[in-house]
Amino acid sequence: AGGGGGSVACITFDLDETCWPTMPPIDAARRAMEPLLAEAMPRSHESGALASLGGAFRALREERPLIAHDMLELRAAALSRVAEEHGEALSSQQVAALGEAFITARSQTGDHLFTDVAGTVARLRAAGYVVGAITDGNADVARDALTAPLFDFAITAADAGCHKGSMPPFLMAAQAAGCHVSQLVHIGDSISKDLLGALRCGARCVLLTRPTHPLPRADAEVALTPPADGAWWGEAAGLGEASSLIEGWDAAPSPLASPEGPGTAWVAAGKPVPWE
Repeated sequence: AGGGGGSVACITFDLDETCWPTMPPIDAARRAMEPLLAEAMPRSHESGALASLGGAFRALREERPLIAHDMLELRAAALSRVAEEHGEALSSQQVAALGEAFITARSQTGDHLFTDVAGTVARLRAAGYVVGAITDGNADVARDALTAPLFDFAITAADAGCHKGSMPPFLMAAQAAGCHVSQLVHIGDSISKDLLGALRCGARCVLLTRPTHPLPRADAEVALTPPADGAWWGEAAGLGEASSLIEGWDAAPSPLASPEGPGTAWVAAGKPVPWE
């Protein structure tokens, strides 16, 4: 458990839009990859097809749902498809090398960290919590000198075989931290993926809504918001506020242990979320 030996042992962070804005590292990675792709796929590059690689991504997600969660696999398939369409053949070694180069470039996120990330994580780790990352993206926190020291482990959708709206990423995180999933608190910005994904498997969650970095949420996403329940989840405008929520939870018994709480009925009924 944390420094106080309470009901929280591990805190996990979503990455994109929670620890840094999504697009600046990706845009930088695309620029870094341009000369490599031009060399490996000259016809595709000259035609401008690589500038709209997103179209191939979207098509492949629909056509191959079994890899829809795996950004690296999708990227490899998209590059191979575009190459074939332009009369070029990429070897498996070339595809793997281009994938590795992209992941390394895309993972240079340290310079884009929100200002409250490094200090908050340092305080949490000093308090004795295990700190991890759970992401649907393909940033590898170990490949950046500034983010590598922040996290004890990282779980990607590719590792888990599914996106965060499902339980496996959170269960894998609890296993990596060496704790029960009820001792895990997740921090993220998505209602459907971060909040509901954590709650579905009995973890608590802080929904991060930064007023300094507002993100539009579709009506359908907002409609998924569960009823207020301060024992299971809360909303914070920054990581300082999130830390205060976690400290309060750590000082209180786990909601699963309360005979009055939703946990008892939840477990008895075999339901994945207290409110479903």
